[in-house]
Amino acid sequence: MRWNWWMVLIAAVLLVPLMQYERYAAVPATNQPQFSHPAGNYNTDFVLRVTSPDRTAVVLLTDDGTDPTAADVYSESIWLHGPRTAVLRARLQWADGTLGPIVTHHYLIGLRSPIPVLSLAILPSDLWDETRGIYTNFNQRGADWERPANLFLYDPAVGRGWASNHSLAIHGSDSRRLAKKSLRLYFRDAAFDPSRIIYQNEQEVITSFFGFSPPHDFRQLVLASGGQDSSEFGGNWTLLRDVVTDGVARDLLGYGVRSRPVLLFINGEPWGIYYLRERFDERLLEQGLGLERPQLLDSPALEPEPLFTPEYQAWQELLAYVNTADMSQPQALAQVAAQIDLANFIDYHIVQFYTAPADWPTLNYQFFRPDVPGGRWHWYFWDTDYALGLQPLDPAYPASTVTSDTYSHLMEFPADQQGAAHAQLFQRLWENDEFRTQFRTRLLTLLRTTLSPEQMEARIETHAAALAPIIAYETGRWPQQSRWEDNVEELRQFARQRPLILRQQFGMGSNEQ
Repeated sequence: MRWNWWMVLIAAVLLVPLMQYERYAAVPATNQPQFSHPAGNYNTDFVLRVTSPDRTAVVLLTDDGTDPTAADVYSESIWLHGPRTAVLRARLQWADGTLGPIVTHHYLIGLRSPIPVLSLAILPSDLWDETRGIYTNFNQRGADWERPANLFLYDPAVGRGWASNHSLAIHGSDSRRLAKKSLRLYFRDAAFDPSRIIYQNEQEVITSFFGFSPPHDFRQLVLASGGQDSSEFGGNWTLLRDVVTDGVARDLLGYGVRSRPVLLFINGEPWGIYYLRERFDERLLEQGLGLERPQLLDSPALEPEPLFTPEYQAWQELLAYVNTADMSQPQALAQVAAQIDLANFIDYHIVQFYTAPADWPTLNYQFFRPDVPGGRWHWYFWDTDYALGLQPLDPAYPASTVTSDTYSHLMEFPADQQGAAHAQLFQRLWENDEFRTQFRTRLLTLLRTTLSPEQMEARIETHAAALAPIIAYETGRWPQQSRWEDNVEELRQFARQRPLILRQQFGMGSNEQ
């Protein structure tokens, strides 16, 4: 048969993965197996062959995340058919028992996902072993409970993929007990050096993924499960509440965690929809906002560590002042305004009152300031999945509802409960006429604009549209007691009704401007 040049070209194109593979661990070619197809994303099925460049060595191969052993001798071609992901780990073994380095290849076949796909490879024992597994010992924390893993991230928006080694840990607090757990990714060198050496190429890829320029120095990323806004906890789960509120925070405050939904696979098994998101910490404040030596306090009553830090002492001094001064006086408000950004403080509370989180202010209040003369405190949104009308399946847990009066809850918050200090700061400022005027004016403005039914519904629609084509990957992996589509409509109803209810709770007429 005579081949024309165009036939050769077509054949070559069909054998090229539909992406660019950004980076792979560099090991000598003579010491590693050779794959007939590069790792990556493929739209069609194909036959994969793995060979040894050394005739005296055999190929050992596994497809379940385990390290290849002498019992895993590769003997025949592999038919990779979709839709699926495959994680193949291979190494060479010589006659004297010498083993070569393990090479991990991720293959995405026929997924055609409109959102990025993230494939993780990790030893199953590092997840499920009774003594060392991070899933079975989910309450354990610290560096001793990080496990080495390998990831492959493919972004269909740019047709590119990227692979990296990293360490993996369980992320979160109360959500750790749920079957669908959030995960944290640490980017370090192969030896887990505490200095956390980061590859420049990794930073460029991650930065591009989130849309930043210039590159940021990411040390940690979070794979967020949806937390309480997932089907095991929320009766009206959507996986949308956090990302919707994060967008509001960025618009109002000028900063907020960036995230993108991903389809997660672990050792080739579908794990549902997650959000790959930034980890909010001092490094992000420094690089993302340009803050000089940022100081961050995170629900300080929960953490004993910062009790003797300068920033914690400054926070305590501020609380002592507002609890002893006559806050109705203009000079008292001016004194507080020199220490906190009042506009930020007001916007933060308006959004909290709007979203009605059921676990606030007991949990999840974060604030920070630059460590410079005159540096003022700013408040930050984090972990808002237990809000926007979320109804827990377990009636023992409090619910967020469209009629929740979060303002009254804060004003009446008991002084002996966790989070009381934060509540007292707002209560004391509310005694000031000028503060109340500023607050009410800003509330009316936001209810007409950022928090209006039209704008909030548009946010919901944007994020729901991204998940709708692949929601079956979530419902097929995690059992649910309600339809996602019905729950999204309920979230829309919250957005339509909440502004009027909030006006009523603050004694405002429906037409007051």
